[in-house]
Amino acid sequence: MNNNINSNENFNLKAKLIVYGCKNFCNVYAEEKSYGDALSRLQNMELENFDEVGKGLKPLSKSVVQNKTKGFFLDYFDGLDFDVDYVTPKEFEKIKTEFSSFARWLYANKIDENLLNADVPAVLKKLEEVMRKIKKNKRKTSIFNVPILNKDLETSVEGKIEKHMFLVASNDYLEKYPVLNGGVVMGRSFDALSIPTYAHEVAHALVERNKKCIRNYINFEVVSMFIEKLAAQSVSEDNLEMMQLARMAYTQYLLKIIDLPAFNMETNFDMMNHIYGAFISGVMFDEYTKAPEEQKKGYIKDIRDIFNGEKTIDKMLAERKISLDDERVGSYLDKIESYAKSRKSSKEENNVLSEEELDEK
Repeated sequence: MNNNINSNENFNLKAKLIVYGCKNFCNVYAEEKSYGDALSRLQNMELENFDEVGKGLKPLSKSVVQNKTKGFFLDYFDGLDFDVDYVTPKEFEKIKTEFSSFARWLYANKIDENLLNADVPAVLKKLEEVMRKIKKNKRKTSIFNVPILNKDLETSVEGKIEKHMFLVASNDYLEKYPVLNGGVVMGRSFDALSIPTYAHEVAHALVERNKKCIRNYINFEVVSMFIEKLAAQSVSEDNLEMMQLARMAYTQYLLKIIDLPAFNMETNFDMMNHIYGAFISGVMFDEYTKAPEEQKKGYIKDIRDIFNGEKTIDKMLAERKISLDDERVGSYLDKIESYAKSRKSSKEENNVLSEEELDEK
């Protein structure tokens, strides 16, 4: 994987590293080596495609998904401030247009990356003009009031937050810049798996509203993936099983395509975050489910502290000694493999029954 972040296409990655407080991104590679056997095992596992896992589930309305997810968060995080910086989808598009105009201004003035990183006064003055327009349009609102949008995603296990972070790695600017939420994008179909998927995106918004929320960018997905499992379990154990299968099937898919020449560094890093997060959140959730009730409350308090900006994800993992040692990762993959075999066996039985029913007719 290319380790050069000095090209223009990686402005957004550098901006993320500054806003989220990341001190090191090269650890991604070091971490990858520490669980290489697990990656190989997952690559060879027989799993359904991630978009096949939820097929056949009863459809749900968008409002039911939203209300049940909100109920989950209120049950576990009662009293938490759920407000985020929000702009309407229409204003969000205007802001993106404003950024495009600014990018053209940079190009016209031949301002290169080195000058941007040096926080040049002329650039910062121009950025302040953009900032004033943003502040005029943004407002605080509950993440549950941020609209669910249907755009380019199809299935109930896909989602993303419409965020816009400026593509210039200027420390002075990004210290002031709000992380804007312009909508929660979900797949076109809604079912029981949409609840943990939506919970995952809500968790992202609550973590990322806090500057300096992580020290190592590889931990970016851990809390959201832990929350998706907890939300799935709040629906049913079957829902939890399906969500974990869908997550690891998606991870298997990423392992096949990561580092293709078509992807820039930011895309590759985001895929690495998803791969690492799938393993570490799985280990963490196993530890949580085995813990006595009082210790479970400690896990929830840690995540509440992260949502409130009082603790980093990295500190929580270090304090709880959550790591990808062979035994714990192996145990988690044993569980995933067992789920997959059980579902395959169940499907084969259902197919036999269907054929018998047809013969009777």
